[in-house]
Amino acid sequence: MDFLLYILLAMLVLAPIIGLLMKSSLKSKFRSLGDMRGKTYFDIVNVVGQPATRQNYNDGYVCVWQSTTAGGSYQISIAFDYNNKFIGIQNEVDI
Repeated sequence: MDFLLYILLAMLVLAPIIGLLMKSSLKSKFRSLGDMRGKTYFDIVNVVGQPATRQNYNDGYVCVWQSTTAGGSYQISIAFDYNNKFIGIQNEVDI
């Protein structure tokens, strides 16, 4: 019985820490890209992985990457033109 209690306590202590690491992992991947001007959608996906969503617009599209864990959430929306070139960051939230 004590063993199960120790496992439960360890999970309660480690879950937020692991969550923070996972959240910061996506954020740190974006930070590792540095200045994204001149980069393409494919350059970014090769570093951070596939976006959660993609929405097409008249002049291009917007992709959203997000990580939600027990440690919080990080979300970034990036606009691209139809030549897959980075236009800019539309929104970035780090909670």
